[in-house]
Formats: sequence, structure tokens, C-alpha cells
Amino acid sequence: MARKKQKTRASFGLFAFVMFFMVLLSLYMWGSVQINLIIVENDSLAAERDLITQQVNDLRMQVNQKRSYQHIAPLARKMGLIPVPAVMIDEIAVDTEAPKVPEPRRAGVQYAGVGLGIH
Repeated sequence: MARKKQKTRASFGLFAFVMFFMVLLSLYMWGSVQINLIIVENDSLAAERDLITQQVNDLRMQVNQKRSYQHIAPLARKMGLIPVPAVMIDEIAVDTEAPKVPEPRRAGVQYAGVGLGIH
């Protein structure tokens, strides 16, 4: 009987060791697959980022072209305006403050030095 118990314990120990090894192996494989999926997702996001960066740069170039003097001058001529020569652009002073508007004069009739503010 003692021999049977030793065989059972040995086979149970071997079975536990194999199961433990299988669990570790499956966890390792699952981790490897997850890491590979993250790497693939990272690569696709990097490619998408590069594409978006290129599109932003293209849009910036288009904006700069539309704001350039060579683009604005023909549009001004079509509208009947006379564009300023390109050499004078640096010399144009631009007032960025709001214009000071004088208060409107009040029209009214004055009697005996009293002003009636009739608008």
C-alpha cells in the first residue's frame, strides 16, 4: 500500500508540475501575442500620424499661398482695386487700434441758455 501512495504522490507531483508549466507557457504566449498586437497598432498609428502631419503641412502651404502678395494682387485687380507695389508693403503702417469716433453733436434748441437735447 505504501508503494501505491508513493506512485500516486509522484504522479500527482508530475501532473502539478506539467500543469504549472502549461499555465506559464500559455501566459507567456498570450503576453507575446498582446505585445505583437500593440506593436502593430503602434505602427498603424505612427503611419496615420505621418499622413496627418503631411496633410497639415500641405494645408499650411496652401494658406501661405493664399495670403501671399502674388495671390492677393490679381484678386484685388479683378475687384477694381489698385494693389500696392510689392516693394512698398514693408513701408505701409497699419493702425491696429480702434478708430476714435467723436461723439455726435446733439441737435437741439436752446432757450434762455438751456439746451434741450432733442435728437
